[in-house]
Amino acid sequence: MSKAQIKAETKFLLHPDAVHRKLQGEEVLLQMQTGRYFGLDEIGTKAWDALVIQQLSLGQCARQLAEEFAVDEKTVQNDISHLVSDLLEQGLLEAVKA
Repeated sequence: MSKAQIKAETKFLLHPDAVHRKLQGEEVLLQMQTGRYFGLDEIGTKAWDALVIQQLSLGQCARQLAEEFAVDEKTVQNDISHLVSDLLEQGLLEAVKA
């Protein structure tokens, strides 16, 4: 799923071949089939928590982070879309079919 195909109402789940753990306040993700791991910074971890743990849609996540950090919601949604696109491509997330 490309960034252009990710809609505000899209929700996501942890990919079945991935695991995650929070270490020292930041999320670490491992794609078990490839053995590749990824670290998310503080804001990436907040996005991960909103999308995967709280099960918010992309738009809801962007709204929540925009309010928390006093940033433009469209900018946040664009940034999260890039992150999600990368995580989908790496097999760490999967989009939930509506």
